[in-house]
Amino acid sequence: MRKTLEIDPTFFYAHFNLGIALQLKGDVPAAIAEYTKARELSDEPRIAVQIAAAKAQSGDKDAAVQLLTELQEPSRHWNVHAYWRAVLYLSLENRDEAIRWLEQAVADHDGLNITWIKVDP
Repeated sequence: MRKTLEIDPTFFYAHFNLGIALQLKGDVPAAIAEYTKARELSDEPRIAVQIAAAKAQSGDKDAAVQLLTELQEPSRHWNVHAYWRAVLYLSLENRDEAIRWLEQAVADHDGLNITWIKVDP
């Protein structure tokens, strides 16, 4: 990802994926920084989910709770998939709600997102 960003530092998806790699390595502050860069370059909703989940992992559970609250507002103009809500609930260690939202993702035929279930950490 870093080599890609040397070539194109405005490629949001490289920042996003670098954030995932850093988060998995345990460097959550660096992951949040990369997600934030990605968010500056794109309004892709999944980025906000990853930022909130990473902040929750680092102890700021309010970030995930706040985003879940915002997702309830009908004024939101982006579609928030049930799978992403499950990720947020997992970041809050609320497995029952996470399972409920994963089941909703299956019921919604959310194929693009639910296909990641076997590999998404």
